Amino acid sequence: MGGIGLLNNELYIGRQVWNRQTYVKDPATGKRVSRPNPESDWTITEVPALRIIPQDLWEAVKARQGGLALHKPTDKPWDRRRPRYLFSILMVCGCCGGGMSMVNKTSYGCSAARNKGASVCTNKRLIKREELEERVLTALTTHLMQTEAIAQFCDAYVAERNRLATTSEQSKASLERALHKLQKEKAALISSIKTGVPGEFLKEDRGGPRFSTSLPPR
Repeated sequence: MGGIGLLNNELYIGRQVWNRQTYVKDPATGKRVSRPNPESDWTITEVPALRIIPQDLWEAVKARQGGLALHKPTDKPWDRRRPRYLFSILMVCGCCGGGMSMVNKTSYGCSAARNKGASVCTNKRLIKREELEERVLTALTTHLMQTEAIAQFCDAYVAERNRLATTSEQSKASLERALHKLQKEKAALISSIKTGVPGEFLKEDRGGPRFSTSLPPR
């Protein structure tokens, strides 16, 4: 059983759990220490009015926790930032849509069925990690590495690359035209300043700046 803490407090999803632990006195130190009770001894009360987290978010967190849990005391904390196994955090339960995680050392199972019980999901089936990986990789090799599938992928890739290249060229041409226009306007403005015509007496049109017919009296 995992700890409570912010990410494991079921009160956030409207479930109040009592009798998780029993406190006993350590005869050596005289201090009270906690001992986890079996789940069969828990008292669970549904209090939906206290829910503050949607169920799908809760299940996503549980799946993420399953993929990031330390498996050995020697594991480095930064290793928890990456999935430990090939398909960690990528699978969902076919019955409830919740996340699946490693429920023991060798097998994946539905996190909702394990953590929430039959009221949320009844799927208690497990699958060995090695078997799952072999099935998926075999299917990918068999179906996606066929000549027809590869040809379709290549055609789609080339078409998308061509589309992006065309869009890029069109955007580049438009920017170059705008730059050329600004350069012409800049040159005309500099020329007018050199000849002594104030900038406010220039008018703009599609052909760039031109002189106004109403010049100030000398």
